[in-house]
Amino acid sequence: MDYYGFAKEGLLYPVDDILAEQNAEGTKTMEETIFSAGLALGEVDGSHYFLPTSKLIAGNFYSGKLFADNNWTVPSTWEEYQTLCKTIKDSGVTPMIYAGVYPFMLADAFLVPMIQNLDPKTMEAINNNEAGAWKQPAALEAVTRLQEMRDAGYIDKNSLAMDHIQSQIDFIGNNDAFVPSGSWLEGEMEDQWPDDFDLQPMYAPGEEAGKTSTTAVVECMVLPKQEDDGKLEYIKELVKLFYSEENAKYVAEKTGFLLAMEEQSDEVMELLPKSAQTMWKMADDNVSIISPSYKVRYKEVLGELNNCINALIQEEINAEEFCERMDKVAQETSGGK
Repeated sequence: MDYYGFAKEGLLYPVDDILAEQNAEGTKTMEETIFSAGLALGEVDGSHYFLPTSKLIAGNFYSGKLFADNNWTVPSTWEEYQTLCKTIKDSGVTPMIYAGVYPFMLADAFLVPMIQNLDPKTMEAINNNEAGAWKQPAALEAVTRLQEMRDAGYIDKNSLAMDHIQSQIDFIGNNDAFVPSGSWLEGEMEDQWPDDFDLQPMYAPGEEAGKTSTTAVVECMVLPKQEDDGKLEYIKELVKLFYSEENAKYVAEKTGFLLAMEEQSDEVMELLPKSAQTMWKMADDNVSIISPSYKVRYKEVLGELNNCINALIQEEINAEEFCERMDKVAQETSGGK
């Protein structure tokens, strides 16, 4: 749904008044309570219209057992990643598989963080749908790296026909060493893991050791305008309860997800699957979390990004053509600058 269009047409309530109120516990404002990277996605003409409901992050996953059995070291830089991929391929395992039906998962966990790592200003321009953003050196370099992985045989060609479940099953079978997914992966495949698999997360390789980025994966709710505005006060109270510590525990226990709150208690974190706990522990000051507003504001851009990723992996286009196509759709899209 085009929530941005609804907001501009005046069909949604802004939530700024709610954000200014105290949370259910009375310890801080609602704006301080709610996940900031999620709130950033809901700004329209200076007001907030979306409230993030879930707090998830993208990442790449591997089997700790497979790595231990082969004495492979988890890479932290692009150079280390390239070296490891060659070693993995030489062992008879394909380094990466992804969900070709949902290529944006590869973008969230790998391509977009690499752009951010190379040049945050380029990623900011992409989020703002600026003309020429996809032609910037950082974007071209990140796409070129995917092309190099393709040419080296590091990406499983079976990916193109697979959805996320199918690609993850291949990954679980140790046919592939890495799969891009997110903090929901362990719970999503909860009945599939071998006892000794040892699922482990890593973020996209950085330009320097110990410093990288990842993409926030956020679901949101909106408040459609009602004929009777008097109900809004009741809605405000319900929203406060939704973002309470009690509900955060309930959501973590029942879904394995984090409620979209800026900070989580240790009690809530302990209710998450082990790999999700590890991901969030790794997301410290050296991991910047990107709010991918281009995905939610400009659907045509996201659609073409999906098309371009698969076309690149199928060897139908090269990195330069990928960036040309992305720049073209950005300029054609309503709201492009």
